[in-house]
Amino acid sequence: MAGGCAGGDEPAASPAPQEREDAATSPSPAPEPTAAATSAPQADASGHQRPHKPRHKIAPTMVPAARPDGSRAHLLTAARMPALGQGLAWSVASTQPETPDPTGACQKTSLVDIGAVHSVLRVFAGPRGSGVEARQIVARFADHKSAWRAEQVLRAWRDDCESRLDYPRKAVGPLEEIATQPAISGHYRLTYGSRRATDAAGLGMVREGRWLTIVEIRAGSDVYPTAWNPARRAARKIATTFA
Repeated sequence: MAGGCAGGDEPAASPAPQEREDAATSPSPAPEPTAAATSAPQADASGHQRPHKPRHKIAPTMVPAARPDGSRAHLLTAARMPALGQGLAWSVASTQPETPDPTGACQKTSLVDIGAVHSVLRVFAGPRGSGVEARQIVARFADHKSAWRAEQVLRAWRDDCESRLDYPRKAVGPLEEIATQPAISGHYRLTYGSRRATDAAGLGMVREGRWLTIVEIRAGSDVYPTAWNPARRAARKIATTFA
């Protein structure tokens, strides 16, 4: 292969005899290890094969965190629940999923039984021996229409509540609307019991979007205020959680 690319007519110089001998006796370079060879198991000093360790670590599967439901944001705290009088401060007794038992003297069933997909119950207790107690339920429905229908059920329960109460003395007051925005709110009060011992209670309800919450405050008729309804004030405070 002489040639045109050499740039002249002189033949290429032959290697010296010593150079030819070195070339003949020099070993060929070892081939580069392939990927398969590098990944093969290697033996330790005792001859046992060590398992191959992958070059890249596999990231652990991330489990998405559960999204908060949001119900507790509409529960009143003990400090925000209206006190019935001096020395009648509230404390939270429990917070849990709604129980099957209805809340309030006029309720027939739980809110889950009338369509709520999730509901939470908070029970408030007054001072020991005071006989004062309160319950609030926050329920979430599938959509706005379902929550509206459940509210109509609550209103219907009030309409026939007095006829269903099995007490010698009973009286259920009218449902009064409360001016709250953007929520729709209302409240009423009732008394029931024997001639010797009568309880008084107030029930408030608040609906906003697909949310519906009810609160009932109960005490002896000699303790429950007559000049104002604590359930009305509680409903107004609940409505502010939707603003």
